[in-house]
Order: sequence, then structure tokens, then C-alpha cells
Amino acid sequence: MRRDINLLPWRAWQRQRSVRQLQGLMLVALLLGVAIVVLLDRHGAYRLAQQGQANAALRDAIARLEGPLAELADLTARGDALQERIQGLDAVLRAASPGGQVLAPLATRVPQGLQLTALALEGSALRLEGVAQGRASVTQLLRNLDQAPGLGAVQLQEIKATAAGEVFHLRAQVQP
Repeated sequence: MRRDINLLPWRAWQRQRSVRQLQGLMLVALLLGVAIVVLLDRHGAYRLAQQGQANAALRDAIARLEGPLAELADLTARGDALQERIQGLDAVLRAASPGGQVLAPLATRVPQGLQLTALALEGSALRLEGVAQGRASVTQLLRNLDQAPGLGAVQLQEIKATAAGEVFHLRAQVQP
């Protein structure tokens, strides 16, 4: 006697079980993929928020620096304007009559006991008038003016003895 075993239902059951396992694995893979996508999205949003905060901090730092930079630009512009004015004044001083160059050293060359009462620049001639305590002071002034830069041909025009002292008149040529 032979008994035949029908394995067809068992094979169908095995096939269904394999299909269910495959479906379960696919569902797990799908859920795992969704979880990974959600985690990556959250991580990207977190990084984007961090970058936004960093950008805001940089914008604040830039805004704080813009005030001093504007002030520095203003100071630089004012410095340039002052430099231009200084150059203009230097040009005016260089182009001015030589009298300005003569007056500065003249103040240091007047000896004690001598007082200048008049000073006039007539063209290229400088006229000096004053009162001295003695003729020695006038002589010292003549020597000092001979050594002064920018002056030449110093001549004593007149000297008179008065109650106030020795009144004198000098003339000197101003050299360029």
C-alpha cells in the first residue's frame, strides 16, 4: 500500500509564510528608511538653525563695527581735508613775501637794552627804527642782522642821542 502524501498545502503555506516574511522585511525597511529620513531632516533643521544663529551673531558684530568704521571714515576725510589745507598754507607761505621769513629770526637777534619802535617792509628793503640804551646795543644789532639768514646789506641810516636813549634808523635788503 502506498500512501501518497500531498505536499501541496504545505508548499502553499510555506510560500505564504515567505511572502509574509518578505512583506514584514519590506515594512521594516520602509519604517527604517522613514526614520532615517526624519532624523536627517531634524538634523538638517538643527544645523540650519545653528547657522542662522551664527549669521545673526555675525550681523550684530558687523552692525557694532559699522559705527566706528563710519567715524573712522569721517576722521580720515577730515584728516585729508586738513592735509590739503596744510599744503595750501605751505604753498601760501612759500609764495608769500620774504618778510615772514625775516621776522622770525629777527625776534631772536635783537639784543637786550634795545627796543624796536617801527618795522616796515618796503619792497625788498626792511626799515627798522628803535631806541637803544647805548651805541653798543646798536652795534650788536648790526652784527646780528648781518648774520641773519635772508638779510643782507645792513646799513645804519641815522643814530641820535636823546633823553630816552639812542634813537636809530636801519635799512637792510631782504634776500629771497
